[in-house]
Amino acid sequence: MLRVLELPKEFTPDMPMIYPPHQGNNPLIEKRCMDYFDKHFEEIDTDYIYVPIQWTAYHLLNGYGQNVQPLIDYYNQVLEHFPNEKFFTVVQYDGGTLIPLKNCRVFAASGKFSSPIGENSFYDPAPLMCDPHPQIENDKKYKAVFCGRKTHDIREKMYDSLSSIDGYCLAGTDSAAISQEDVDTFRTLLSESIFGLCPRGYGPASFRFYETIQMGCVPIYISDEFWLPFRSFIDWNKLCVMIDPNQIHHIPSIVDNLIETGKYKDMIEYGKHCYDNHLSWEGMTKTIRTLIEQK
Repeated sequence: MLRVLELPKEFTPDMPMIYPPHQGNNPLIEKRCMDYFDKHFEEIDTDYIYVPIQWTAYHLLNGYGQNVQPLIDYYNQVLEHFPNEKFFTVVQYDGGTLIPLKNCRVFAASGKFSSPIGENSFYDPAPLMCDPHPQIENDKKYKAVFCGRKTHDIREKMYDSLSSIDGYCLAGTDSAAISQEDVDTFRTLLSESIFGLCPRGYGPASFRFYETIQMGCVPIYISDEFWLPFRSFIDWNKLCVMIDPNQIHHIPSIVDNLIETGKYKDMIEYGKHCYDNHLSWEGMTKTIRTLIEQK
């Protein structure tokens, strides 16, 4: 049976902001996992202890990661109470938990670049997901599209290399806020395209990557670090195109080849399979469950 820690309320706050906009007040990955494991703990056969800290909400409410000492003090108390146990937690916050967690498996949706790794611990990529968008059926008039801000040098390179190529539509915005008009533009462009350009931003992962899969397009993941979850279940080479920043100029020839051979259709179908089984809310929680049940 899964043991779930009962945390002080200060470590399980509600999210203080809505992001992405279409998510509304619906929970994201940390709250989804907390609700799932609270409901199913008696059915789960594992030696892990679940630490349901709501990392993102806590850090947003505490100076964007400037007040981590209460988390460190609490976790040290947990270790004193369970000195020879192993733990797992789920974090969405960019760069991870921001604190070292001894004896802990950290399922992280947005990388680990800001977090020290604790003794006998490791980071496991998790999907950076949001609620699904409605399916829109439109004729495919684009090869590849992008809608978003230039928040990283890689995005600048992508714009410089691809924005003037026929069949590519890169719709930029300078605003940090995402309006409903931006969401509608994003949905429409993806519905009209075969591929979705998914460059990294501040972190190596992005909501856009999983939204592209959900909406039935092939993601082109452009990054210097590929943060891909559930590799024992998903063959990412069959689902997406992974591009190093120095190879962005090769994207048009790769895309043309996949279109001419029809291989993109297989990638879309495999993406639907992976989304349903591992990258939907139900699929994600059940896959994490499977991983913590493995002996």
